[in-house]
Amino acid sequence: MSDAVVSGVRAERSEPVGRSASPKFTQVGPMSALQALMEEHGLDGSVIIASEGIAPGALDRPENFIRVSVLGDLLARCAELAGCPQLGISLGARAGVESLGIVGSLMGSCDTLGDAIRRLRIICKSWIVVRSSSSRGPTMPSC
Repeated sequence: MSDAVVSGVRAERSEPVGRSASPKFTQVGPMSALQALMEEHGLDGSVIIASEGIAPGALDRPENFIRVSVLGDLLARCAELAGCPQLGISLGARAGVESLGIVGSLMGSCDTLGDAIRRLRIICKSWIVVRSSSSRGPTMPSC
């Protein structure tokens, strides 16, 4: 698998210690719908995704991580091929709570929007504590 997408919660540094800070990663999230969106435009999404060096199925799980630069390149290429400059907006419009992975599942189990926001704040505080106590870099994305 390419180091462009990382499964699990820890995105490790891929370059030797002492070089510049490790590349930034973000969760796949709404990108998990990209292949289907490209197919709606009459294009083979799996071929396009693979051409950017992303392993098959790597975008299927919203909680996976993707290198931000790869994400930007992939979205730009897809928008160009689809002839759809607003492709990112179309992708975001499809995003439901499930695109937030575990966080979305936790928030989706709340009875009210207020409860969901309070739960998100608790989760974010936990992530920040985990992140700041780690000597090897972030173990969870910060909010």
